[in-house]
Amino acid sequence: MKRSLPHSSPAENDIYVSRKSNFNGQVARAMKLLDSSAFDRIRLFGVGAAIRQTVDIALEVNLRMLGTVTMGVNTYTVEITDDLVPDDLDMASVTSTRCNSALLITLQRQYHPHAALTKLE
Repeated sequence: MKRSLPHSSPAENDIYVSRKSNFNGQVARAMKLLDSSAFDRIRLFGVGAAIRQTVDIALEVNLRMLGTVTMGVNTYTVEITDDLVPDDLDMASVTSTRCNSALLITLQRQYHPHAALTKLE
C-alpha cells in the first residue's frame, strides 16, 4: 500500500500532476490561472511516472499561449514510504522507504512592453 506523498498545503497556483490526471483538464486549468489577473506564475509538480506528463503539460501551455510563457525547471528527489501488508494476519506489516525523482516546473507569463502600449492607445 502506497502512502500519499508528503507535500505542504498547495497554493492556488500549484498544480500537482499524476499519471491519472486529465491532460486537457490540467492544461485548461494552467491556462485559466495564467490568464487570470490573480497570478502571473504557476507551478507544476510531478513525481516518478508523472514527470513526462508534467513536461507535456508545460510545453502544451507554452504552445497554446504562443510562447508568452517562460519556464523554469527544478529537479529533486522525494522519499516515499510504502507499507507492505501481508496476507497472513499473524505476520507483521513491513515499511519500506525508497527515493523517487520529482520535477517542479514554474511557468511565468511574459508581458511585452509593446502589448501594454497597444492596450493604452
